[in-house]
Amino acid sequence: MSKSNLFSIALLWSCFLASCSSYDTFDEMAQAMCAGRVPDVAWSEVPTDAVIVDVRSEAEWKISHLKQAVNLEWSGTKLTNLPMLNKDTPILVYCSVGYRSEQAGEYLLQKGYTHVYNLYGGLFKVYNENQVDLISHNNTAQIHGYNQRWGKWITRGGVCYE
Repeated sequence: MSKSNLFSIALLWSCFLASCSSYDTFDEMAQAMCAGRVPDVAWSEVPTDAVIVDVRSEAEWKISHLKQAVNLEWSGTKLTNLPMLNKDTPILVYCSVGYRSEQAGEYLLQKGYTHVYNLYGGLFKVYNENQVDLISHNNTAQIHGYNQRWGKWITRGGVCYE
């Protein structure tokens, strides 16, 4: 990867991190983070046969994740260990709030996958609204808050930043 590409990614990531404090409501933030080509879906709209992909880091995954999910970390340019799936397989991507999963979903669309969905509001939304059961690898009732600025959007339970 060229230095200019790395600089661009770093600049976009910095803007992303700084932007979380400029929103008044979770939905306002989520709509901005999920704006892109990948259709946003609520948890209740996820196809029952979808492969559910958590694109967060392994550290976030180890704290908690959706019960049915596999972890394919988004590196900023690609998904790690992307398995060979039929291009028509429904795939739901999610992260903390929807920003990284939007990017990962765009990547999947570019790779020719035709039924890619982004979980609207990410893990934080479905967790806050008690819509899902989480798997926790450290036997705690916590969710990874990404960092202090993003963790403010978690409104119930324990927040961890390990």
